[in-house]
Amino acid sequence: MRTRSVTPLGDSLIAVSTWDEDVFFVDVTDPGKPTIVSVFRTPGFSPGNMVAINGNMYLSESSGLVVADIREPTRPKLIGLLDDKGEVLAAEGDRLYVTDRRGPKGVPRGVQIWDTTNPSSLTLAGVYIPPQYRVGENYLVFKRRGIPTDDQLAAETAVYSDAAKTSMTPKLSCNPGISFDADIKNELLYASVSGALCTRDGAIRNLKVGLALKGGLWIVDVKNPNEPKAVGFLPLEGDAWDVKVQGDYAYLATAFPGFQIVDISDPTNPILVGVHDAPSVAGVVEVEDNIAYIGDIRSLHIFDVTDPVQPIRIGLMSGFFAIDDIASRNGIIYLAGIYHGPVDEAGTCQSTESISTYGVHFLRVIDLEARPFE
Repeated sequence: MRTRSVTPLGDSLIAVSTWDEDVFFVDVTDPGKPTIVSVFRTPGFSPGNMVAINGNMYLSESSGLVVADIREPTRPKLIGLLDDKGEVLAAEGDRLYVTDRRGPKGVPRGVQIWDTTNPSSLTLAGVYIPPQYRVGENYLVFKRRGIPTDDQLAAETAVYSDAAKTSMTPKLSCNPGISFDADIKNELLYASVSGALCTRDGAIRNLKVGLALKGGLWIVDVKNPNEPKAVGFLPLEGDAWDVKVQGDYAYLATAFPGFQIVDISDPTNPILVGVHDAPSVAGVVEVEDNIAYIGDIRSLHIFDVTDPVQPIRIGLMSGFFAIDDIASRNGIIYLAGIYHGPVDEAGTCQSTESISTYGVHFLRVIDLEARPFE
């Protein structure tokens, strides 16, 4: 077994999902000795990202979108299941944001907006599909779904050069990649997306070099979830894998360079202000109190982002085989993934009986004040 994601549910409780079928609720009152208090077995397997809203947890797994009542963490119970294979991204108020897999071939190419007013019966309020995904053979599929609406298209054209023209080009055959992650703040959705690799007349054209199909950071107004509208776009070098928003800045884990910081004080004009090339390929990012945590395949990189223009790496922890997720609460870091170190180290919570130090299912809990890094 291997942990997949970790979600703080308060100062003393976290939820940890695995690549099998379980979600563990863990008491971290003493972070050095985390204790499993209950196990929630999902209907399918491989539960992924999780968010909590108003005493309910929403998580994505093989059978669909799962809703669980977690008001009593020692007795979580299933209250809803949607046959939707999207990955949970974020939540705000009574809305849940999930990757959209209803387009061609089920590849997640946009973001669904779900109304969670009735947790046992969610309703789909709207969908946002970035224009680089509405090209070639995909165009007619999304057009049948009414994506984009005329108002959406007009808004995109204003912030994204030639978006309308490109989205209506039927001669292209594209594999546009996926929407990797999103964060939400004050009804503005910040979505990190990849660019598009397309073919025309059998010739491969990497259209990332052209603005119209380039990946980056989309900023979408979702005040009216039925008709989300793009208000800003920042093209980025390298695919954007993960995004977290804090204050006036968006922090992105990207393919290259690994860490990028965007000023979003004016959502209509996002500006890249800080870049750090370590790690070279980053997969996950977390930010708390001007400290950013960036995970690559084998290491955790810790940055001081007090000055976002000049992020300074202040710590490095190695010894990992994979870091799948990072969460932070009150200066405590929670890592999910695979660890090479001793399984009996303080702060490691086992949920298997394996004594192997390789590929063991783990939750690594780290107290920054102890400065356990190089």
